[in-house]
Amino acid sequence: MAYIKTVWENGDVITKEKLNNIENGITNAGGGLVTTFTTSEDGYTDTLDASYNDIKGACLSGKAVYLAFSFASPLGVNYDIFPIYRLETRTIDSGPIYLVSFIGVVEDDVQTNYTFTAKNPDDPLTRQKVQSPDDR
Repeated sequence: MAYIKTVWENGDVITKEKLNNIENGITNAGGGLVTTFTTSEDGYTDTLDASYNDIKGACLSGKAVYLAFSFASPLGVNYDIFPIYRLETRTIDSGPIYLVSFIGVVEDDVQTNYTFTAKNPDDPLTRQKVQSPDDR
């Protein structure tokens, strides 16, 4: 089936069908990497289902890389997809750290980013959520 582009407007809800349409378009256009994350049982840590090297390999071969996830809202479950915007290695006192960041716009046109890190480039990347004072 040929890819049919969606023309997005403010307030549109991303459905499972539209998200799958995006993924199919990426795949049909020469491949890509769409990664998701799993939240820990305590809700504090998200773990990406790809490693730094997985994402770097996709980027080096010219593939698009996106973070896809779903979230609950007053209107039900929404789906969102953020493109990668940063892939880097930093050196800190304890050694190298590998970072991957995705950027997008969520409800109310607020720009946000998700940055995942790992100490080993072949390990799954994680991010720690900021806890509110009530959660500490």
